[in-house]
Amino acid sequence: MNNGRFTRLFEAPPQAPGSPLPGRSAPLTYCSWMNVNYKVEYACDMKRSEVHSLAIQMTTGEIREEFHPSMLTRKLAPKLPANIHLLGDNLTLSRAASILEDYLEQKIRRTDLRWADRANQVLAEEHQLVRLYYEGMLTAAEPEAREELEIRYAARQAEVDWQYRPRVHVSVINCGLFHLRADER
Repeated sequence: MNNGRFTRLFEAPPQAPGSPLPGRSAPLTYCSWMNVNYKVEYACDMKRSEVHSLAIQMTTGEIREEFHPSMLTRKLAPKLPANIHLLGDNLTLSRAASILEDYLEQKIRRTDLRWADRANQVLAEEHQLVRLYYEGMLTAAEPEAREELEIRYAARQAEVDWQYRPRVHVSVINCGLFHLRADER
């Protein structure tokens, strides 16, 4: 990803850079979190969208929701600080992304989908109105005009379908790897 859609940041140690770690002779341990910010759009003749910020810990597979807001209070830098040990990842980036996608899909499936039922009802009513409008014209049409009417009828049915059929569209806003102190929750 480009244009600022991907980042890799490290949490700053709890003291000023360059100063010795108070009371620590061993390096701090950091673990990696893959964060993906998704936009979920529920669309039919009306639209509603939500942002979901999900992260997965690359060693344990733990998933956290609302990850992005929790990063706003941390001091982050683009370079690995001195005296830091990164835990090895047990998940590949593609596997972690797949787990987050499955998690989001299950979350969407658990949402109230009555809006989709209402949209399908409106869709059926609109298709019925279009059918009734064109049926009479098609029956009365001369053979040479019938083909053009059938094309317009099919196009209008496709427009109604596009406008009223309920759909859920998920897109990635941005993502990143965050290397955070392992001793903090």
